[in-house]
Amino acid sequence: YEEAGSNDDGQRELTKLFGSKVFSAPKPTRLIRRIMDICCRSDDLVLDFFAGSGSTGHAVLAQNLADGGHRRYLMVQLPEPIEGTTFQSIADITRERLRRAGEQVGSDQPVLGATQLDVGFRAYRLMPSNFRVWNSEVRGAKSVAQQLEMAVQHVATGSTEHSMLVELLLKAGYPLTSPVEVLNLAGIDVHSVAEGALLICLAESLSIDVFEMMVELVPAMILALDSGFGGSDELKVNALQTVRARNQRTGSDIVLRVV
Repeated sequence: YEEAGSNDDGQRELTKLFGSKVFSAPKPTRLIRRIMDICCRSDDLVLDFFAGSGSTGHAVLAQNLADGGHRRYLMVQLPEPIEGTTFQSIADITRERLRRAGEQVGSDQPVLGATQLDVGFRAYRLMPSNFRVWNSEVRGAKSVAQQLEMAVQHVATGSTEHSMLVELLLKAGYPLTSPVEVLNLAGIDVHSVAEGALLICLAESLSIDVFEMMVELVPAMILALDSGFGGSDELKVNALQTVRARNQRTGSDIVLRVV
């Protein structure tokens, strides 16, 4: 008990954060911190596939505050419905606890004299693709015609710019923790990933000016939406020639991909 605490301690911690009981039998952060003492380095990634109330993430923040470490956490929780609280699912509780724990730890920093900690996090949900995929199993002229219509406007209904950005970032091989900055080039917003290594332009109206400005930044890859060309084959060819001309002139190897 002295090293790991008890479920009662875990319940008191959670109730203090939320002001009421929102989860049954949460693990005490002292238990998770003891486990980290035994098996983790100060810069390890701590993974919890059954995040529950978020005790592990809370414990990582508290331990970093205590010893100046730089551990990160990765929490996974199914959106299991929950009754008797204002939260719709366990995953909602997990996210809210991490927000509140971050605020708590952040407010403790000046008092304890710790170095500034990053207490923020990103939350993602597993969703279907934002882009309609060609179904190679369809048969018959009518079904093929429907597939062709979908290919013309292949962005799925309800897709957002942020969800498309995340999917394309992953498909290009970049981790979710990659830094993303928004650049305004020729009046169009362009997402610069990993300090310019990847440029993603999700604008629905492109111009040759924006491609000229993107190639001047010499990214490894440029991704643009097919719909952004407005059906103009001339603009597509000019964009490709702009990239090729830059590669030939400077010996760079910029790749242009249209999705």
